[in-house]
Amino acid sequence: MAKERDVLSARGRRLKDLERRSRNEPERPRFLIVCEGSKTEPNYFEDARVFYRIGTADVEICGKECGSAPISVVEFAEKRYEEEKRSYERVFCVFDRDSHPSFNEAVARVRSRAADGFVAIYSVPCFEFWVLLHFRESRKAYVREGERSPCSALLGDLEADFPGYRKGMEDVFGRLEARLHDARRRAVRVIADAERTGDINPSTHVHQLIDELAALAPSAKAE
Repeated sequence: MAKERDVLSARGRRLKDLERRSRNEPERPRFLIVCEGSKTEPNYFEDARVFYRIGTADVEICGKECGSAPISVVEFAEKRYEEEKRSYERVFCVFDRDSHPSFNEAVARVRSRAADGFVAIYSVPCFEFWVLLHFRESRKAYVREGERSPCSALLGDLEADFPGYRKGMEDVFGRLEARLHDARRRAVRVIADAERTGDINPSTHVHQLIDELAALAPSAKAE
């Protein structure tokens, strides 16, 4: 009986220790990432999540669930935010301008929800400008030329730096990870120039989301 009481007492102390640590540990932030693309962007951010060793409970990534128009990305993000009882600290809406008529509406809608943690991660003309910045800096504007969309024109330029790249390609993050620092540095400079000139074509905010994911990494929390 005495031995059994000792075991129960030890178990009780362990439970109390766990409860005390749980109360003292800060609550981990949850991120929601809603992407315009069904493969390219979700694949990229999923690979980034794995690279930074972030659990799926902390970062939810959606893509194929919503439409391809920027405003549909925002509407899906708002719906998911309410479904989860506003439990996300940050809600990232990832979309392109390309030739989408709802781009400006989507940006304005996200900015109106800034107090709820909504952030617009948009690229002009498209996500692939972020990929291009891993190789070189550019402020070449991309516009529609006949049947060729701005993004198609960018993909043509990207072929010289990243032969074989295609929409939906897997392991893009892993292939480019060694160049990530350079891409981020270039993206910051491009944004600064876009703000100075008032011309966002081309530019991207993807680096801001990568910074947020890096800050969630266990190694970052330990520092």
